[in-house]
Amino acid sequence: ANPQGDDSVLDSKLVAIAGDFSKPLLGMDNLQFKELALEIDSIIHCGAQVNLMKPYAALKEANVLGTQEILRLATTNGFVKTKVKPVHYISTNGIFPVNASAYQETPICVREDVTLEDYAPHLTEGYAMTKWVAEKMCTIAEARGLPVSVMRPGNMAGSTATGVQNADDFNYLFVKGILATKSAPTKNTQYFMDLTPVDYAAQAVVHLAVHAPQKAIGQRFHLQTPQKPVALGDVVAMLRQIGYEIQDVTRDEFVQRLEAAGDSQAALANGWESFEPYYDASGWLQYGCDNLQFACGDAVTCPSLDAA
Repeated sequence: ANPQGDDSVLDSKLVAIAGDFSKPLLGMDNLQFKELALEIDSIIHCGAQVNLMKPYAALKEANVLGTQEILRLATTNGFVKTKVKPVHYISTNGIFPVNASAYQETPICVREDVTLEDYAPHLTEGYAMTKWVAEKMCTIAEARGLPVSVMRPGNMAGSTATGVQNADDFNYLFVKGILATKSAPTKNTQYFMDLTPVDYAAQAVVHLAVHAPQKAIGQRFHLQTPQKPVALGDVVAMLRQIGYEIQDVTRDEFVQRLEAAGDSQAALANGWESFEPYYDASGWLQYGCDNLQFACGDAVTCPSLDAA
């Protein structure tokens, strides 16, 4: 335990450097860029502009060219010595299409070691395209000798310790919309929710990149709960169990209620057509995580979903 509290630990261990993924040299001048290249020992590249509605062109600078600059940083030498830095690239399971025509059969569990080119023709979403291209760039750099690992997060759920999660995440917005409208689209749908606790994913990244890099380099991982996606009906049952009143409605009725709620549910209502395919696909599309389970062993475990 640290008697000074968590803030003191962060203040003593972290050095923040202002930058911009959309600019050359990450927004730094040449001197600062080379100094950073000399000081760091490895890179976890988790930065991206996440938006399921914007086109590829709007996201390219931050997500594709930003990754290019990260790879440049990894291979830039210091002033007096050569120093190559391993890159642990945080990709996304969004590089796998959510339309069934992309797969020879369904249901399917996509393995971590797959050929990316098989899926590119089926991608239609700008964000997924940028992450596919960035991941491909990392693969090319790896073939040229750069130590690389690729980690693909699933859809993040809240922390198992605090419940806190990204307030802009569509899983969060969906549950918030269910509670706000006191309804859930369970009548004529087969929605499933892919829920990977964010702290589990973060612990896995730290374990692989910091404590066991020898197991990570050269590998592809799905930062994914080993459990199957959860049926929306089961999530609703858990919410009712802890006291919420929720009416079963059709998909169209639910969307109408979101729109009637006005600004409070605008983010979910406006993004519903982009979010919905993921809930449909999670019933037949799963992501294998054998590499992750083998590399982490008992060091990182994922708890089961429950009402708490």
